[in-house]
Amino acid sequence: MVSGPARQRWHLGKVTATGLAVRYRGDVFQATAALDSEALYGIVAEFCAAYLGLPDDEPLTRIEDPGPLDVVAWISLTGAWDGHVAISATEPAAVTIAAGMLDVDPAVISEADIIDAAGELINVVAGNIKSLLPQPCQLSLPMTARAGHRIRYPGTRPLCSITAGLHGEPVTVTVWQLDLS
Repeated sequence: MVSGPARQRWHLGKVTATGLAVRYRGDVFQATAALDSEALYGIVAEFCAAYLGLPDDEPLTRIEDPGPLDVVAWISLTGAWDGHVAISATEPAAVTIAAGMLDVDPAVISEADIIDAAGELINVVAGNIKSLLPQPCQLSLPMTARAGHRIRYPGTRPLCSITAGLHGEPVTVTVWQLDLS
């Protein structure tokens, strides 16, 4: 749940019969109340079940300290809500994701497969997150990087985050919200 002061933004309403535009203030953060750690966990669990074939009786386990993560993918959202979604994973988790998405043996996964799968993963997860945000909201193209690239989002604050174990390997998903307060 979002805490702290709500950011107010002026919205342009409809033009009245006298030609005056009616403006009103709206709570920008209120609409993100549907997006919390539990909703984020549900989105990631659905992705794993649908794309990676994880059985329902093998739920994702939460991990407190993921340690170093090797593959990062992120996407920006702009419009009625502004922010970023980032996913980080260890090399073994990234290989598992790529192998599951491509339906091939993990031994044949290439670097290009890992990068492509990470980009598709962030695209799918961010698309599901977008459905819980104020509209209209657009997604940027996905970006990917390997370990050693420090990704920063100036002017943002973490809205929610989870770290789950995929066959024991950590995958972290964080939603960053633009904070103009």
